[in-house]
Amino acid sequence: MNIKLFVMDVDGVLSDGIYIGENVSTGGKIEFKRFSPKDGQAIKMMADAGIEVAIISARRSQAVEQRARELKIAHVYLGVEDKRHKLNQLMAELNVSKDETAYVGDDFGDLRAMQIAGIPVAPADAAAEAKLIAESNPNGFVTHAPGGHGAVREAIERILRDMGIWTQVIAKWM
Repeated sequence: MNIKLFVMDVDGVLSDGIYIGENVSTGGKIEFKRFSPKDGQAIKMMADAGIEVAIISARRSQAVEQRARELKIAHVYLGVEDKRHKLNQLMAELNVSKDETAYVGDDFGDLRAMQIAGIPVAPADAAAEAKLIAESNPNGFVTHAPGGHGAVREAIERILRDMGIWTQVIAKWM
């Protein structure tokens, strides 16, 4: 296994959901997302390993833009209706094959992208169809952790271990 591109959905994968509130001063709506710090640490480790990290999400969100900036994720695509098409474009742009690509998705909007990734991954609480795609691929898997609660960390750690570079990547933290 030699992964060069790690792609994630957001809601249900990197975040545990969408929280919408109201700004009492302006009456406008405010969107919040909860992100796991453990997932964030793992994303930094992927970058340290020289693996490109990307987000492809159907929703537009300032919270996601902010989190992506904090984690220095260079490839962020929000408001994407056809994730498979965007994934194919990104792989072509980065000259990365399907076998060198991991995709973490949890719901119907991710299924077509998961089908073309060499390593499809689904969080524990993903839709049954997403889990089926992950489990039916010999390199794919379902995490024990649910989305937004360490599923990305678990996926990254497993991939880096399977690549045989986990010890090398965590050496700077030892």
